[in-house]
Amino acid sequence: MEQSKIYGESYRDLLRLAIPSMLTFISTTLMMFFDRLFLSNYSLEALGAAVNAGAIAWGVVFAFQVFTEMSQVVIAQYIGAGKEDKLSSPVWQMLWLVAFSWIIFIPVAIYGAKIFFEPGSLQSQYFIWFVSFGTAFGLVGAGSAYFIGRGETRIVTITAVIGNVVNLVLDYFMIFGVKGLFAPMGVKGAAIATGIGIVVQGILLLILFLRQTNYKVFSWDPEVLKPCIRVGFSPSLSRSAEIIGWGLFFSMMAKAGSVHLIVTSVCHSLLPIFACVGFGLQKAISTITGNWVGAGKIEQIPKLVQKATVVLGLYMAAVALMMYIFPDLLLQLFQNKELDVELSSLIRIGFLLSLGYLFFGGLRNIATGVLSAVGDSWFLMTFGILTIWMFLLIPVYYFIVFSGKSVTFAQTLLLAYGVMGSLVYLARYSSGRWAANASLIKE
Repeated sequence: MEQSKIYGESYRDLLRLAIPSMLTFISTTLMMFFDRLFLSNYSLEALGAAVNAGAIAWGVVFAFQVFTEMSQVVIAQYIGAGKEDKLSSPVWQMLWLVAFSWIIFIPVAIYGAKIFFEPGSLQSQYFIWFVSFGTAFGLVGAGSAYFIGRGETRIVTITAVIGNVVNLVLDYFMIFGVKGLFAPMGVKGAAIATGIGIVVQGILLLILFLRQTNYKVFSWDPEVLKPCIRVGFSPSLSRSAEIIGWGLFFSMMAKAGSVHLIVTSVCHSLLPIFACVGFGLQKAISTITGNWVGAGKIEQIPKLVQKATVVLGLYMAAVALMMYIFPDLLLQLFQNKELDVELSSLIRIGFLLSLGYLFFGGLRNIATGVLSAVGDSWFLMTFGILTIWMFLLIPVYYFIVFSGKSVTFAQTLLLAYGVMGSLVYLARYSSGRWAANASLIKE
């Protein structure tokens, strides 16, 4: 077993935590990517429904995963403070919440579908089945938090791979059906396959966590739960608001016309795969920052942020170079008779603009990593909601839905949203106001 430690600001420590965090993120996004890849060959109508409903459904379940996963920051602060006898307690607080979360997710799945979508529609079917597995997403977050907080990265990687293999196999059979056994289930099958993959990953993490902690059960402890809520609630709420905002964005694209919806659906089916690095850096920075706060070494944070920015820049440059050399490599995955030359050209332009959004979104993730680790709750909650409305949804409604601008203009607005959002978060980080109340645990 790897030993818990206080991290330095080296690239090795940063990547050692970032890579498994990327894999945890990409584990779920890959599942959704494969869903959409198969659905694009099933029908573009099914793909559009999964992207539209998936954005809102993802906002509901991923918020819970982010919340439970953020307990890794409390674990890291305990390690920095030399309180390793308490490392399991934050995870158990999350597990108790996970155990009863189905009481919320099942009604949200049923009644949320009625609120957001036409009853019986493809969007409604996808939303109901996807959200019904919300408890499993929380379980993955809690299990990952323990191992990432301790720096035991291999376990997270292996369970993520297993969950994706299960989803990939089930996707094909459940979407297209098996002749003589069961009929194609389309979007419903895609949602169920993803849910089962997440369940498998979550159960494996739980078993390994219990074995490593000798099955010692920690009781409900409000004093341990409080810092978990402080560090987890705001990021999960802002993440949920942002993703649900994406759902509204897709709804506006659907209102703007089929070209807007198809181009946006394909571009944003690819984006989550490349977003994993920004998210992984955010989680790694949260853990290392928490570690340093617990150890009283907060002055090391700026060097860490600089190194994370270098990693992000090199990664995005590599992706841009790949897209320049092989411009149609990813587009070929979504080949469908409904994608004509004009649509393919619009998708290429849209994806390049989306890569620009990802770079600036990654800068925002880096700043968020520090701010969430120190519990800068008010800022994260308030501006997480305000930025997507001010810089994306309102402009898109006015210029695209109301004024009828092109889908390329819509993707340009997305890039502008990424730029403005990153500037707001980097300004907060640069101000240093978050440092005053950085500690989350009691001495």
